[in-house]
Amino acid sequence: MMRILCPAVDVTIVTSPPSAPAERAWDPAEAERYGMENGWKVKHVGDISAAVDKASTDGSTVVITGSFHTVGDVLLVQ
Repeated sequence: MMRILCPAVDVTIVTSPPSAPAERAWDPAEAERYGMENGWKVKHVGDISAAVDKASTDGSTVVITGSFHTVGDVLLVQ
């Protein structure tokens, strides 16, 4: 998914939703490293609320993608 989205955006912010089951958890820091290795601007923000705040500070269009956990948790912080 990152190979499709990252080249099309200015910045990608990766995080992990707190409601995701532990067995489905991923390492956002690994995704950040992968993005940087491919020349994309990728930032890992550990807290989902802080990730949304960082993404929406300058009035840019923000696209939230991921699992239902990610989208649901973002809706809760808004």
